[in-house]
This record gives sequence, C-alpha cells and structure tokens, in this order.
Amino acid sequence: HCTSCDSYNILFKNNCFNNCPNGHVYRQDTLTCEKCPDNCLSCSIEKEDNSTKLKCLKCNDKFFVKNGICIT
Repeated sequence: HCTSCDSYNILFKNNCFNNCPNGHVYRQDTLTCEKCPDNCLSCSIEKEDNSTKLKCLKCNDKFFVKNGICIT
C-alpha cells in the first residue's frame, strides 16, 4: 500500500497510477483522483468563484449530459 507517489504518478486507493481510472478526474490541488458525479464516465473540474465543481463530460449508457450532469 502506498501513502504517496513520485511526481509522475497519482495516488488512488493506496496505489500509484499514471492516470485516474474511468469515472474519476485528477485534482491537481490534492494530487489525487476524485470520483465523477453519478452515471458519469468522464468529468472535468471547473472553478467557480472560490470553489470547484465537477462537470460531467460523458455519461454511462442510457444517460446524456445536460448542464454538466447526467440525466435520463
């Protein structure tokens, strides 16, 4: 089990990876992978004022993206 990774890898579930797995997005501020919203295959992090928001880019089957979230 890892507690940290070198600068070329990302810590995710106590292991080091080159990229975040599907359904997760890399957070540069924490150097970790964060889970995308429900039913979302890929997402991005957008800054809003002083906070960040996850915006879905691609959804699972039978869902589609509307305003950054997956709906049926």
